[in-house]
Amino acid sequence: MTILTSRIAVVILNYMNYEATIACVNCALNQTYTDYEIIIVENGSSNQSFNILSFIFGSCPKITILHSKKNLGYARGNNLGIKYAKSKLKANYVFVCNSDILFENDLFETIIKADYTGIGVISPMVYNLNGNNQVPIVATDNIYLEVLLTIIKILLYWMYLPFINFFRQFPTNCLFQKKSFPFEWKNKKYILQGCSYFLTPEFFRYYNQLYPKTFLYGEEINILIYLKKVKLISVMIETTPVIHKENGSSQIVFGPQLERKKLELNTSSMRRSIPMYFMKYATIKKRYH
Repeated sequence: MTILTSRIAVVILNYMNYEATIACVNCALNQTYTDYEIIIVENGSSNQSFNILSFIFGSCPKITILHSKKNLGYARGNNLGIKYAKSKLKANYVFVCNSDILFENDLFETIIKADYTGIGVISPMVYNLNGNNQVPIVATDNIYLEVLLTIIKILLYWMYLPFINFFRQFPTNCLFQKKSFPFEWKNKKYILQGCSYFLTPEFFRYYNQLYPKTFLYGEEINILIYLKKVKLISVMIETTPVIHKENGSSQIVFGPQLERKKLELNTSSMRRSIPMYFMKYATIKKRYH
């Protein structure tokens, strides 16, 4: 079944990086598809983000600004917006996007025309600033194998971290250098671009938010575990380019400690997520939704 008229809610999580958020919101405001609203979640920034965003967008009828007094992290911060989108705006789709992305004015129209039957999440085509396809965070047919590989990568990265400055001299041989994006990955059963994705009506048949126990990183695997438990898949579809500038807020907050903090947060997220992997859907629904 193809939905031709559906309401989209755009959830943009801002933390410190209000300039990127302004550019992202302007992309959303220029969409040719008109049945959408924008939710900016100001996630406890210690700078003037909330005041600046309120001054610029506070009078726009398509925009709601939610303000958290503290930084809730990625999952719980976005959950503020997702819950508002479903309860107040009655949105069918929720577009969860990082503040540091830019996209063309036909993105929403392209997504709405897709057939969502059996599909819980839709990712657009994402590119980096150099115009190259960005490697998806996850692209696999076996999500539990991906969990195992992620645990191994985290352990290896802890071993690699003390030598990171040495390996930066050899970027093409770096242990964690991203490869170019193989286009055939687009057809994997579980594929997700973590910087921008659409939660579909099929997703909301079962869940009303993201898994809330993590703070930052690892959310993509958790979303796909959710889909696996209810026999949904995720897809990537052809769209005009979504440009991801990458590490906008993280670089501002963590600075030279970025690599270590990312590793610490990834480790914490995996530790907090593993119990959920063994839960049945009914238990997840009872505890977290």
